[in-house]
Amino acid sequence: MEYTKEQSRIAYRDSGHIITDATAGSGKTTTIIYALKRARKIGIAPARTLVITSTESALARLLNDPYFKSPDIQPTTFERIALSIVDQFEGVGLLESSVRLSDHGVAPYIRDAIDAAALANGSARRSEEFTIDHTYVSSLMEQFSQFKNNMAMSDLARQEDDPDEVDKLSTVAPAVQLIFTEYESLRQRANVRTREDMLYDLVRKLEEAPESMQEIAGRYALILVDEFHDISEAQLRLLKALAGGGARVVVLGDADQCINTALGADPTVMQYRFAEGYAGSHRMPLTETFRFGPHLAGMINALLRRREGGAGKLCISRQRRKTDIDLRYYQDDCAAHVADDLLKWEASGNPIGDAAILVREFAHSIAIESKLIEKKIPYEVLGGAPFFERTEVLSLRGLLHLALDNLDSVSDVKVRRKIAQALLLFPSLGLDEGQVKDGADAVASDPQLMSGYAEHAFRMATKDAGGNVEQWKKIKFEAMTGTRDFLRENAQALDAGSLLEQAVERLHIYREIKTLYVRPEKIYSGCLTVSEFIRFAKRTGLSAADFLKLIREFEMGMAAKSNFKQTEFVKLTTIHYAKGHQWEHVIIPNLERGMLPQKGQDTDNERRILYVAMSRARSRLTLYAPEDEHLHNWISHRTASSAVDRRASSFLFDIDYRKAKTDGDADLKALGGPIYFGPVELKVPYAESGEAGRLGAKFNGRRKVWYVPAGERLEPFEKWH
Repeated sequence: MEYTKEQSRIAYRDSGHIITDATAGSGKTTTIIYALKRARKIGIAPARTLVITSTESALARLLNDPYFKSPDIQPTTFERIALSIVDQFEGVGLLESSVRLSDHGVAPYIRDAIDAAALANGSARRSEEFTIDHTYVSSLMEQFSQFKNNMAMSDLARQEDDPDEVDKLSTVAPAVQLIFTEYESLRQRANVRTREDMLYDLVRKLEEAPESMQEIAGRYALILVDEFHDISEAQLRLLKALAGGGARVVVLGDADQCINTALGADPTVMQYRFAEGYAGSHRMPLTETFRFGPHLAGMINALLRRREGGAGKLCISRQRRKTDIDLRYYQDDCAAHVADDLLKWEASGNPIGDAAILVREFAHSIAIESKLIEKKIPYEVLGGAPFFERTEVLSLRGLLHLALDNLDSVSDVKVRRKIAQALLLFPSLGLDEGQVKDGADAVASDPQLMSGYAEHAFRMATKDAGGNVEQWKKIKFEAMTGTRDFLRENAQALDAGSLLEQAVERLHIYREIKTLYVRPEKIYSGCLTVSEFIRFAKRTGLSAADFLKLIREFEMGMAAKSNFKQTEFVKLTTIHYAKGHQWEHVIIPNLERGMLPQKGQDTDNERRILYVAMSRARSRLTLYAPEDEHLHNWISHRTASSAVDRRASSFLFDIDYRKAKTDGDADLKALGGPIYFGPVELKVPYAESGEAGRLGAKFNGRRKVWYVPAGERLEPFEKWH
């Protein structure tokens, strides 16, 4: 194994803390392993060494390396080590023994907290802010997790006059904060803990009783932290406690990949907070990428140079790989261009499974998925569900079935149940999880009950109210029955899109989402999913019956795909989920103003999101932007224009495309030119397929042929070439 000079400098730095700001694909895992080998050479025992990371997905990537097959050093996560310390603290009486709860077991405590908060607020659960609706309870669980990751509520309780702590909660409704306070009080009185409470309760204990730190101080001489850019506030505080007693701390991350801010990650931790908390720390970069070629490295430098503090970021590629970069334009239908270009990619000998489509939000995938299905391009959604299985879309499908009174046309009982369940969620009558399940089961078993769904939901929601039914439930019930009548009266006269548009307005679905989803990013995504599905329906121009038939055909096509022995699928996922992955061909659609950067979001965070997407590519990066004369002028003449008139993403105006190409060509030539430009097909006898696979060849399931992936050396495969 050859190490770069930067990797060697980090591994051989035997004193002081180190913060390593790495670029994408720069070999952080390799550097960690090198540092571990060096530590063993200078006498640091494996038992005194800790390798830790923030998430289970990052841990899985570490454990994939053969080095960690040895039991000497087993990487872990902050959550896992918190669990072991909580067990220890409970054993010695530093924490009270607790009952461990699953996520499902939390729901009753949250419902009780809603009741308590409503009484404290004088509402007696007569307003929507204090509903025990299943969706609302689930959303509160997610918001409470964020509170615990960023320690905001805990800090605010101790520092009520601290403007920084108040600012962390500026987007959270006061009712949600009150419910959290009541929930924590109930949880602590009952002595129960969830998986996420382990870290939160441990950090609070360490801060409230500093003497308890002696139980864990001095365990480690060396702590190595991977994916440090994803660390939350609670994890950062636990790291400080683990390092007590003299441990050297080496953290590796990429501040420009800090995009999980909703989960508590904060780019300032890498930018300056680590250095402030660990005196005498050394900043040592990893600038050389092993993933892509000089052309893409140059574009990434240009993109990041425009962010705040961007002058210090550098991405260098010495790979003899030509990463092609295409900027494609579309008038209105980006999805059609994406599908056609994928077919061309495959026709030129590239495996379809080596391509990935990365969207800013899953809501942006609706038109793309429909076009992939139309063109018979197999795809799989990573980290989510196909668009027609998403809760908001299932609810809208339910409204169309309600208009036609034809839920029995859906033969699959499981799908009927999902549709019925989604319809009971929007609009919300405050049904709990059990009521939603019972109602959905009944409709799935007997679709004729669908026509009376509003009455059935209202009876469930008011069965214990006697004559004291909340006014907001009466109003919603009237809206539900009125909308049902409207849909049935106009099912033949209006197209599916117009029907849905009217129904969503009558039922105030967007307001429902804003009430039930709690977290701003989920509210945005939910509302966008509804609007994009309606837009898709309107573009088809189909009647309700024909549109439902089309969606059912999509559904059946995906079901057939899952039953077919298909090995090659285009990957479709969000940029956030794509972190930690890489593909030969990365496609980024819809680089439009308002979509990326997303309207109303922090520009630097949006820039980091685009960087993460671009840096997933190895051989080809394709960017899709709307036709924009201002962008054409920028590329051809470097002529600036008013941002107000631009259609394309503002980030596309940060890059000098001609310079990126010229510099990339020159850098690649200086390296000796590319090894080759694309995948090379091999003639591998069946008996030798195992050997080819072990050497790194891949099998294209659609073309039934072995091939060497783009950018890999041909020498090991010469006998089959």
